[in-house]
Amino acid sequence: MIITQQVGAEVLVEVSQFYERVGYTGGIQDSDVVCLERQDHELVGVVKLCKEEGVLVLRGLYVSEDLRGTGVGTRLLRAVSKTIANQECWCIPFTYLSDFYSTVGFARCRESEAPAFLEERCRKYVSKGMDVVLMKRQECARR
Repeated sequence: MIITQQVGAEVLVEVSQFYERVGYTGGIQDSDVVCLERQDHELVGVVKLCKEEGVLVLRGLYVSEDLRGTGVGTRLLRAVSKTIANQECWCIPFTYLSDFYSTVGFARCRESEAPAFLEERCRKYVSKGMDVVLMKRQECARR
């Protein structure tokens, strides 16, 4: 079952530990909103929405390695999509996941179209050898 909530003290620690286990270094803030999936009371997947410089950014969608390909990521993406609703939102996923993100309305865009801090982040990831793509989900009343 997916739970969407504002990050509180308990969740902050639990999500931080989960992210450490899966190798995600982007961290978590108490101002983030997270969608979580637990199985047998264990956290198995997380995605977060962050407000950065007034911009909504989807970050840190990770699933426990042994459950990848089982639908957990799809459920998380659909849940976070409902939370995004009609807002503009950005993400910088690995390129091989761009079709996955497009299923909820994200589309590839040029770095020059992004807010400066996201353009810089994307360039930083690429300079580290990461194969990423910048994506944006438009405001849309149909969603």
